[in-house]
Amino acid sequence: MSLTFLTLTDILGTIAFAISGAIVAGRHKLDIFGFNFLAVVTATGGGFIRDLVIGKTPPTMFSDPKYVIIAIICANIVFVIMKIIPVTPPDIFAFDTIGLASFTMNPILIGIHSGYEDHFFLLVFLGVITAVGGGLLRDIFCNQIPEILQKKIYALASILGAICALLIFHFTNNITLATACCFISIIALRFLAAHFRWNLPRL
Repeated sequence: MSLTFLTLTDILGTIAFAISGAIVAGRHKLDIFGFNFLAVVTATGGGFIRDLVIGKTPPTMFSDPKYVIIAIICANIVFVIMKIIPVTPPDIFAFDTIGLASFTMNPILIGIHSGYEDHFFLLVFLGVITAVGGGLLRDIFCNQIPEILQKKIYALASILGAICALLIFHFTNNITLATACCFISIIALRFLAAHFRWNLPRL
């Protein structure tokens, strides 16, 4: 059950981030290749960075291409919808939030299973870089300041969710409970930050 739940969150995160990347491609009026490229980068970029950090080769996006295929399907669906209904691309906040919440826990477990269970900082880093890495690359390719650096409690939500998940997993050894708490806490914090306009201090 736990592994199935984790697989579902991975697929959900892939879909959410792929849609997010495709919407950004629509904002920049990219062609259909651009839609697919940004969708794949956003959906799998974080996992690619995670695999490089822990020395997993080839990265999962190449050894298990189902996530790339899902991202491409989502990109083309978004492209067709935007082509048929020429409206202003919607805000990506909800999609980024779902992707962020979905991608934070699984990398932590990958790190634990790779023999790094005593490296708390590394496990948190793996969770956060996987969750924010795709969006970071998406924004860089579009020549804009990454969202994680400027507003709406982005990376901080993932950091707190990762810490929460690690503590719960440490004391209960329950993957499903840790994943659910991580997912809920990140979504709750993001939407509260948006509602109350919480942002980190800035110049």
